[in-house]
Amino acid sequence: MRLRGQGLHVGVRDGEAVLEPELGPGQGAVLSPFGGNVYLHDVLDRWFDPEVKPRLGGKATLMRSCDDFMIGFEREEEAWRVRAVLEKRLGRFGLTLHPDKTRLLPVWRPSTTQPSGQGPASFDVLGCTF
Repeated sequence: MRLRGQGLHVGVRDGEAVLEPELGPGQGAVLSPFGGNVYLHDVLDRWFDPEVKPRLGGKATLMRSCDDFMIGFEREEEAWRVRAVLEKRLGRFGLTLHPDKTRLLPVWRPSTTQPSGQGPASFDVLGCTF
């Protein structure tokens, strides 16, 4: 508990400056992904399967990595609907979706004539572009 408490007040170096967060671990701090993972377990994981999936007509899959997540939907209209509900749910816990990182991408199996890696949309996960 002592180490966790100390980790919450550790500054993060940004070039020459050291930024100290006012509340919680700073972006890039060692505890940031760990805390995000623990927090999102209750906020997202324990909500998605029992509450969201039964209300959908198509398939949906939640993929998580530390404090990041992606949700794949079979139906576009359900993706938009869940996004609106998700923003409200996160707001109740003091969280928000990052506007630059949150987007809806069309994903489908490419045709056999399409060159590998070419398509209308791509996204980056842990340094790998899809």
